[in-house]
This record gives sequence, C-alpha cells and structure tokens, in this order.
Amino acid sequence: MKLALSALALSVGLFILVGGCLPPVVNTVVNVDPNTADPNSADPNGTSDPNTGQNPPSLSAEEEALAQMLARKQIWLTSALGAIGYIARPGVLPATDGVFQSGTCPAILGERQGNALAIQLNYGTGCSVTQFAPGTFSGVITIVIDMSTGAITATYDTVTVDGEPLAGFIGPATITFNGGSAALVGSVTFDDPDTNANAEIGIVGTITATLDSTAGTITISQGDLALTEHLDAVQATLDDGVSDSEQNGNFTPQSGTIATSSLTVTFDQNSPTQETASASVNGAAGIPFDLE
Repeated sequence: MKLALSALALSVGLFILVGGCLPPVVNTVVNVDPNTADPNSADPNGTSDPNTGQNPPSLSAEEEALAQMLARKQIWLTSALGAIGYIARPGVLPATDGVFQSGTCPAILGERQGNALAIQLNYGTGCSVTQFAPGTFSGVITIVIDMSTGAITATYDTVTVDGEPLAGFIGPATITFNGGSAALVGSVTFDDPDTNANAEIGIVGTITATLDSTAGTITISQGDLALTEHLDAVQATLDDGVSDSEQNGNFTPQSGTIATSSLTVTFDQNSPTQETASASVNGAAGIPFDLE
C-alpha cells in the first residue's frame, strides 16, 4: 500500500513539473430570452420591485379613463373662471353711474345705474391674455351684478378657449370684492368639448371659488358637481384646487383634489408642467397617470 501511494504522489508531481494542469472549472451563465419567459412566473417581464417581488400597482383602463375625465372637467371649469377673472382687478368695475368702456383683451363695455351693473367682456375673434387666462379666448361674456347684494350672473355667448367651445353660465351666485380678489359662491352650468353630443350638460353644480388678481391664482376651495361625458353623470367633489395659470401657462391645478365615491385625483406642483396627477382607488396609495 505504501508503495502504491508513493507511486501516485510521484506521478502527480511529475505532471505538475512538466507543465500539466487540471481541467478548468467552467461557470455556465444561462441567458433567459424575455420573449420566452414563463407567463406563469410571478414576474414574467422582470418588472417587479426587487425589494418586494411585486409588480408596481397600475390603474385599470376604466379607472384611468375616469381619472382623466375628472381632471379634464376641473381644468375646464377653472378656465371658465379664468375668462371672467379680469373683473377682480381693482378699478375695472366703475364706482359711479354711467356708460364705461375700457381695455382691449378683453374689451369691456358696460353701464352702471345705482347698484345695477351690466358689463360685457368681449374677446372678439380671439386674443391672448396673461392674468387668469393664458392662451386664446374668443366670444363675449355678459355679466350682471347687483352691487348691493353681490348677486351675479355670467352668460358665456359663443365663447371658445383655444378654439374649443365653452357654453354655459354662472348663477345664481354671489360675488364679494376685496381689494384685488373676488370670492364667488354659487351655481355653475357648463358644456365642454368632452361632453357627448347627446348629453345635456357637462358640468353642473355649486362651487366656492376665489379669483386673486394680486397672486394671479384661481382657487376652487369646494365644489359639488355632476359631471357628464358619455351620458352617465358622475358625482364629484372638489377640494382646495389651486391654479396659478399666469405662472404655469395653463389652468391645470398645482394642488387639490377631485373625487368620486371610489376614486380620488390629486394634483401636485408638478401637474401643470409634467401634465400628470395621481389617482387613489378606494383609499389605496396614489398611482401616477397622464392627464391626457
């Protein structure tokens, strides 16, 4: 036995001395073709969170469509308020009786007799304004105000926003002027380009809003609305929606929510520039989505 072991050791030593080597160890890497990944795998596309192994949450097509509709309606309502925001500026409404005329975009023509005030905001065939109304407005808005009670009605006649028709009215409502801002509380009724042709009205309800000409913001602090797009009305509530249209160049809110019984859309500071918001379904964590 000792002789056999010695012979084995000698043969191994000679193998090494003459430059022999052991066969290399091969580490085999298997590349998986993503096109042939197992569809029954927990993560067939490799998109899961590496920390949890779960796929990121997403909205269903129906949920995303609802979220986009809610956002569009709020933006459209804010643009309607922007079209009359000019009257919040100090000195626009006359303090004395008589006929008055001023401005170019909009051109303002009106008359005051005691507390009765009637004015027209005339955007003509289209003009671009900055404060409260970025983009191009056209048409005429007729506004009647009882300066003793604040009662106001505003009728939108052949008005368009960037070429899209805006029909409807504000009232009955009240308006209160305070320096460079105006607080509006009351009913709104508007149709918009997203409303199905067979539907009656796209936006109906009540709002509490502030037009602040000093800050350049439009705030819908509260709203209860029925929104119609494809014949079926959706009840929605608005809370603390703030739009800085002059700064952002559009009427997309930079904060606030619009919600149904099952879904809540939340705007943030990136919404006006990135055209995104988030939607929470039944109180779950918000999921980002594109506004259009």
